[in-house]
Amino acid sequence: MHTHVLAHDALSCILQYPAHDFVTLFPSWSRAVAAEVPEAAEDLQRFERHVRTLAPGELEELFTRTFDNTTSRALEVGWHAYGETYDRGAFLVTMRENLRALGVPENGELPDHLTHVLAALGRTCGDDKKKLAKLAYHTIAIVSTELAKQNNPYVSVLDAARKLVYHGVSRLDNRPVESVR
Repeated sequence: MHTHVLAHDALSCILQYPAHDFVTLFPSWSRAVAAEVPEAAEDLQRFERHVRTLAPGELEELFTRTFDNTTSRALEVGWHAYGETYDRGAFLVTMRENLRALGVPENGELPDHLTHVLAALGRTCGDDKKKLAKLAYHTIAIVSTELAKQNNPYVSVLDAARKLVYHGVSRLDNRPVESVR
């Protein structure tokens, strides 16, 4: 498997609800991301240092408080792009079809969840990658801004995600993600 696929999958795992083996697996996920985007290593190390200070169960509580209690911090890319409109419904259908075609298993979240979008980005190329990256970048920017206001440690993970998304698209044609239309 290519390093860009591994990096996207690893970051997808980091942004899922933390399972019991999260702390054990985190270093390998972090290395996979850093192998593709070295400038993201410090972001993930900062997050890991924080996670290691938490008592059992606190990481799960942090995740839930961070992402599950408000739409402004939700990780659903389609929500941030389209709101509750028909366009989001169409995007959900398209994402589910794309996930199947790319061999990306769904993890219990909606198909437009950032974890699915990141995994799809690792396997997508060309204009499809640019369009999906723009939507992911938009979501990451919105959620990061909200988390920064609270000094939330997950902002470091989203900083790493932003760098990974930017890196993947800038490799396509050396244009910043913000200018991709």
